[in-house]
Amino acid sequence: MEQPGRPIQWNAVALLAFSGLAFMMAAGLAALYGVQGILMLVQDQAVRATPLLITASGTVARLLMLVPAAYYALARITGLRPRHLPTEAVPSWSIAALWGCALAAGVLTVRANFDAPFLIPILSAVVSVLPIWLILRVALRGLDVGSDLRRWGTLSLGMTAGPLLISILEVVLFLAIALAAGIYLVATPGLRETVQQLAARLANASNEQAQLNLLLPYLLSPRVVFLVILSVCVLTPIVEEALKPIAVWLGAGMITSPAQGFALGALCGAGFALFENLAAAATGGMDWTLVVTLRIGTAIMHIANAGLMGWALVGAWRERRLLRLAIVYAGAILVHGLWNFLALAYGMSSLPTALGMAAEELSLSAPYALPAMVLLASIMFAALIVMNRRLQLAPYTQLAVETPQARGPD
Repeated sequence: MEQPGRPIQWNAVALLAFSGLAFMMAAGLAALYGVQGILMLVQDQAVRATPLLITASGTVARLLMLVPAAYYALARITGLRPRHLPTEAVPSWSIAALWGCALAAGVLTVRANFDAPFLIPILSAVVSVLPIWLILRVALRGLDVGSDLRRWGTLSLGMTAGPLLISILEVVLFLAIALAAGIYLVATPGLRETVQQLAARLANASNEQAQLNLLLPYLLSPRVVFLVILSVCVLTPIVEEALKPIAVWLGAGMITSPAQGFALGALCGAGFALFENLAAAATGGMDWTLVVTLRIGTAIMHIANAGLMGWALVGAWRERRLLRLAIVYAGAILVHGLWNFLALAYGMSSLPTALGMAAEELSLSAPYALPAMVLLASIMFAALIVMNRRLQLAPYTQLAVETPQARGPD
């Protein structure tokens, strides 16, 4: 029970309130997407139902992972001693084996076109979550993260507050770009007339394919491609790499070492990767296998970059390593931008077949992008291992003891 005169745990109160709000929103979205998907199935529109059900399943997975943070926050507020959730007791080999079985079942279901509308959504959630769990184990091995409240609260913030703030800032930046493009359009009379003529032709087009054929020359023009690359490969990494380790920013005064900053940053990156990967799995179709596999590389990139940023941020605050922070931030932007560029180029390389075009007609197409992404993900994973081992040997690192008794208050 709560002790008399015990101070109010405002951090735990804020986390409980935010986790509860995020849980309710996620539950509402899961119900909405789930009902829509079921209605599509009733109407024999399985192709349209699958992405909706995958989104619903991923949303359910996210809201379930908000529960531990709320539980530990409530225990901290009330003064009760919570039970430790022994996730470390699950062998890594069993996680990998379960992931392999789920992926194989998903591949078989998709390729054989089995009539199992609820199986792929469940498998999508499983194959999205388990690799992140394994990558996070590599990043956190031997490092002190803190109490269960800090561990799960950081993951929760990485899944919710981080993506929310990043989305708001990205929308503001993209609106600024759209405003600048609109001003340029108004100030260029000839271009304005061209857009008006195109709008009229689109309105009179007989079907969606005809509209696409009209738009393609403009969408694939060098100027548009440049704007896309600028937005996806420059502006997005600048925003995401700064805000992704949100728990490190919020808990600056409570982080004891750069090693703990790395661990908490990695947890934030894992939460962000969960948010993205569970949503991306809704692509569905024959690309399902490729999407859920490539997202492992995305998760490695997010966890490694956020961990390094957390390490550099704490080093800058506690040791005045400002140059190191600048170098790490620039490197994170470069790696993230390169990953996004390769993903964009790989996506563009599939357009000629889909649109009946010649590959040379595209201003951005790179068949080599897929092996380059595999190589980049391998390099980042190796960097994650090296960084973890280096921090374990650092004199300021406190080794974690995986028992509830060893976890003191934050």
